[in-house]
Amino acid sequence: MPDLQLIGAPQSNYVWVCRIACAEKGVPYTLVPVFPHTQEVDAIHPLGKIPALRHGAFTLCESRAICCYIDRAFAGPNLVPREPLAAARVEQWLSIVNTARRSSPCSIAPSQRPATLPARTSPSPTSTCCRSSIILANCRKARR
Repeated sequence: MPDLQLIGAPQSNYVWVCRIACAEKGVPYTLVPVFPHTQEVDAIHPLGKIPALRHGAFTLCESRAICCYIDRAFAGPNLVPREPLAAARVEQWLSIVNTARRSSPCSIAPSQRPATLPARTSPSPTSTCCRSSIILANCRKARR
């Protein structure tokens, strides 16, 4: 099977989400560090946004679609539960985080946070950005 390439700036929250998905599944990948609107990104994403994915001749853009592909194409623990109610809860939190109008998803009211949502990010690599931490925590909770 060809190598999986994640294309995008390492500091991007959305690139981090895809990298965490690979780590959770145990999927090896190569990070191709480029910024948005470069020739390599523009060839895959119609709006020139990152991340993008290349897996052999297959290309894909948008972090949600990339994570879905990683979850379904590779062996390892499910990132999104197969049980419909738990999967719907994960999708709900993904939507909330991706459409939040606040400057930081960490500003979600404490009464609205799931029990696993961290109050603040810690310096560990998997919590480099709050958005990744929220998604990861809720996916882990839903998998139980």
